[in-house]
This record gives sequence, structure tokens and C-alpha cells, in this order.
Amino acid sequence: MISSFNYFLIITELSMCIAGVSACYLIKQLPQLYKLIGIYIGLSILVELLTTYFMRSTGYNLFLLPIYSFAELAIFSTIYLRFFLKGEKIIQGLLVLAHALILLDFLFLCDLFNAKTFYAFSKVIADIAIVLLCLRYYWAILKEEMPIDKELLLLNSVFIGYFSINSIIFLSINFLVNESLNLVTPFWILNALSALFLYLFLTYMIWQHGKTPKTSPSG
Repeated sequence: MISSFNYFLIITELSMCIAGVSACYLIKQLPQLYKLIGIYIGLSILVELLTTYFMRSTGYNLFLLPIYSFAELAIFSTIYLRFFLKGEKIIQGLLVLAHALILLDFLFLCDLFNAKTFYAFSKVIADIAIVLLCLRYYWAILKEEMPIDKELLLLNSVFIGYFSINSIIFLSINFLVNESLNLVTPFWILNALSALFLYLFLTYMIWQHGKTPKTSPSG
């Protein structure tokens, strides 16, 4: 099982790098939406490199999680407010609150350097906030507040699937970090598989827009 996890992890990291290289190579041809998605992929690659570095040099890297969560939510807030929900005031206020809670957790609440008591409050907030953005977009479609855009609907479906799984995984982070690897490996494999699907899908979408530049209905 452990070898299976390593296999899935390597494949997932490779897919993330391919997505990042694709975004960099096609950056000039990409519409703004996919440039922002490219920034998100770049952030993920950077954090993955830092995570590996700190684990090898100090044996501990969990303190990176709140920082990544804040940046991740900032990127997806921009994506949804610009392209999916068109700057809704109530949503903006809730996103400001979510960012403030992540900062509060990072500065005062989270025991960043103690794996035994570490809890991924920041990541859970970011994941749930993004899931709520996805649900709000579905609601806007159902209420006919937004025109139906098949591409945005597809992106929204992939995002809600990935971040829903992510939120469940990180709700249990203390258990997953401190329990036997044999016991928690299936959960990490599920997380790796969801990330693998996300990066493969984003790579496909980036290539579709990059190889044939066109005006996207989403901007």
C-alpha cells in the first residue's frame, strides 16, 4: 500500500509539473481566466518544492499550510469574483472574513510547529470557502442570475469535487499526520488521485485554449 502511495504521489507531482510547464509555455495565448489558473498551478508547484525542502532539511513542513491556504483562497476568490459571480458584494464580504480567519489562525491560534496538536483550520476554511463559491455559482445558474456557460460549469464541477475531497482530508489532518502510515495511506491516495485528475483536466483546458487562441465567453 505504501509503495502504491509513492507511485500515485510521483504521478500527481508529474502531472502538476506538466500543467505548470503548459501554462508557462502558452501564457501569452491564454485568456485571463487561465492565466489565473496558471498562477494557482505555479503556487502549488512552489509550495510542493518548499514542502520537500523543509521535510528533508528540518523534518517538518506543516507551517507552510496556512500560508498556502491564504494564497490559494486569494486566487480562487479573484477567479470567481471576476469570471463566475461578477463581483457580488455579499460574497466579497464573506471572502474577506475567510481570509481574516486564516490570518487569525496563522498568527494566534495554530500551533504551527507541533505536529501532535497541529490542526489544518486554515486549509479547511479555504477549501470550504471555495466549495461555497462553487455552490453559489450553481445557485446563480438555477436562479437564472447568470447565463449558462458550459465551460464554466465544467470547471466549477471539477473544482467542487476536488475541494470537497480536500476539505474532508484536511478536517482529519491531525489523525492523518500522527497515525500509522499503513492506516492513513488510503486517505492520502484519495487526495493524490483527486489532485491528479484536477491537474490533468487543467492541462487539457490550458492546451485547448493555448493552441487555438480565441475569445473565451468567460473573459
